[in-house]
Amino acid sequence: MEGRHRRRLCPGFSVSGDKSEDFNFTAWGSASYREIVYANGLDGLGWNAVKRDGFHAGVQLRPRFASGDIEGLDRPGYGADAALYAFKRLPGNVVVGGRIQHDATGDDAGLEYYGSVSHQRVTPVGLLQTMAYMRGGSDARVQRYYGVTAQEAANTDYAAFTPSGGLSAAGAAAMLAVPIGDRYGVGAFVNYEQRLGDIKDSPLIEDDYV
Repeated sequence: MEGRHRRRLCPGFSVSGDKSEDFNFTAWGSASYREIVYANGLDGLGWNAVKRDGFHAGVQLRPRFASGDIEGLDRPGYGADAALYAFKRLPGNVVVGGRIQHDATGDDAGLEYYGSVSHQRVTPVGLLQTMAYMRGGSDARVQRYYGVTAQEAANTDYAAFTPSGGLSAAGAAAMLAVPIGDRYGVGAFVNYEQRLGDIKDSPLIEDDYV
């Protein structure tokens, strides 16, 4: 990378928010020690246990965002996942990789897996990263976030719904990071995600559009 920019392997891209058509804003900051131990607002606290030219692998304690309150339903709040990840740079500055993560806060949120293909390049404005990704989860994960138990159905107007695990979403994202001096910068990202599998039939998803 030229000038003050440096290319690096990104441990992944995280999105959060309530309704699928909403614009969402997330405070973000980052810090690292020799790019071995790091922390930021999206990936949480991480350690690059293996750090070679073009390959990173390690562990993270990732924040898991709240799903939003719905009266009469037991919805997951803020939590954290323990994750293992690996990312490899290919020719043409294409990065492939993924992570697997499991609830670490006793919220019965199960396991989630994630894979992505991304590309980075320096533009006249700053560093541009584009990405395609897929995510999925265990039965426990999708039921915790998108299911409605029989008891909850009896107490609300929602129909009971028990989704099965598997692929749950695919999406594309673009992120632009613009440096300001040697230490600071600003950035923005856009993201589109399509839900897959059983979760797209969840009554909680349909409620997004009411």
